[in-house]
Parts: sequence; C-alpha cells; structure tokens
Amino acid sequence: MTTINLTCFRCGICCARYDVPVRLDEAARLAEFKKVNIKTWLAEYCNPAWPGVRYILLKRVDGRCPFLSNQSEDGTRSCQVHAMRPRACRDWQAGVDKTDCLHGLQELFRLSIDNLGQLIGSQSDIDQFEEALDDFSK
Repeated sequence: MTTINLTCFRCGICCARYDVPVRLDEAARLAEFKKVNIKTWLAEYCNPAWPGVRYILLKRVDGRCPFLSNQSEDGTRSCQVHAMRPRACRDWQAGVDKTDCLHGLQELFRLSIDNLGQLIGSQSDIDQFEEALDDFSK
C-alpha cells in the first residue's frame, strides 16, 4: 500500500458541488482573460439570482462551474480559467480530509484511503492514479 498526500487529481467533484463566489475585480480579470467586456461576462457567467455588491456567484451550467471542462478520456476534467481562477478556488485545497476528494478517488480510480492515509485498491489502479498525478505535475 502507498501512503499518500492527496493533491488535486482533477475529478471535478468540488467544481460541481459548490457555488463559486467571485469578487468583482476577479470578474473583471476573468472577462479580460475570456476576451469579453465585463457586462457581457456578467450576463453570461453570473447567477442573476445573486448579483451581489462586492461578490457575485458563478452561474452553474449542467450542474457545475461553467469553466469546468467536459471529462477527458481518462475521466479527469480541467479548469478553463485555471491561471485566473477565483480566490475561492485557489484557497480550496484537495486532501484526504475532503469527502469530495475521496468520492472522486473512488469514482475515477476505484481507490479509497484508509485511516493511515494509505491507498487501498488494486496495484494497477494505484499505478494508474500515480501516473495521472505525475502527468498533472508536468
């Protein structure tokens, strides 16, 4: 068994589970990143039910963050605005203490983690997971 310090492995569970608050200055940077004016960006990506004064909420598309990509062949997803992602996303840390991460680990790699932080599953599934983590770090 392999003891693990869990890092993000792009399952997208957190991006589908949580509403993302965005500061207005972050919205302006995201609009610039997407090459649209701020009014267009707010209309396209802001949840109109919660316009906020200093913060807005991102609109959910198909039950998830609008910037979360569709699943790739290996089941992982990626953030289309990762370089400019909002602070709420930057502050969220993957870990063995997060139910979302444990769910994603089971869903994508058929693995779980015991109370000592060791991966539980077939060696081939563990190898596939570790290979995916190596690919993400490149």
